[in-house]
Amino acid sequence: MKHDHNWKVPEFIYSSWKDISLEYLQLVFSQAEKFLVEIDKVGENITEKAFRILGFSVTTLTISLGYLLADSKTIAEGLGDMAVITASLSALPILLLIKPIWGYSTYTIGSEPKMLMNSEEALTKFKKSKTQVKNLLFSECVNYQERISYVLEVNTKRVLFVDLATVSLLLIPLILIGIWCFRSIPS
Repeated sequence: MKHDHNWKVPEFIYSSWKDISLEYLQLVFSQAEKFLVEIDKVGENITEKAFRILGFSVTTLTISLGYLLADSKTIAEGLGDMAVITASLSALPILLLIKPIWGYSTYTIGSEPKMLMNSEEALTKFKKSKTQVKNLLFSECVNYQERISYVLEVNTKRVLFVDLATVSLLLIPLILIGIWCFRSIPS
């Protein structure tokens, strides 16, 4: 799914502004809020998956390095390359996931009251004018779209790194089995 950060409010919205009902804007706002909550949950799930992969990778890396360092016979018997491959493929997810986890930022859901209640004059106009309510809702809908676009883009990038990390872990047993099978062939 491609995310359009350059989305602009369609011209027909401006040209038919008088005909747009408050209820329509409330619906758009409500749906935008629900969607942002949903994609924020997706981001949390990506983070949880990344931490599980990291935990497995760190464990596998530690065991592989410990095996290499503790048993000098391993290298002499030719099993050292398998431990090195395991350690390397275990380190790859760690490298892939550092930035997507610790560099992760998102938008909050909702707006701070200080952004909406910035002056007594605005509050007075809000009470008196349905147009002000429409303007405020419209502005918040546009803000939500910006937040949604940003979070979708961040989630898409993070999923790519999590998927690459998962593939590198899945390669460990396949490569080790391949090496073992290759060595089993009589020369």
